[in-house]
Amino acid sequence: NTLGGALLTETHLINFSGNLYGKTAALKLCRKLRGEKKFASREELIRQISRDKTAAERYFSNFQKRLNMVKSGSSVLQNR
Repeated sequence: NTLGGALLTETHLINFSGNLYGKTAALKLCRKLRGEKKFASREELIRQISRDKTAAERYFSNFQKRLNMVKSGSSVLQNR
């Protein structure tokens, strides 16, 4: 979504507790999990957030493993 040409995004910060309201934050987009979607119920939204969180954790876990391989001099066989 955009507002006056500015990109709007809703971001879940995994394992963060704190209050960022009114603060400015920098966000680096690594991968799009899914497109915008409307939910029929609060429960459906909660289930989707859980699936999104699992997908993000899997992505960053695999990313960290590949990064460690590169740092150690191992070859990275998987191309994404």
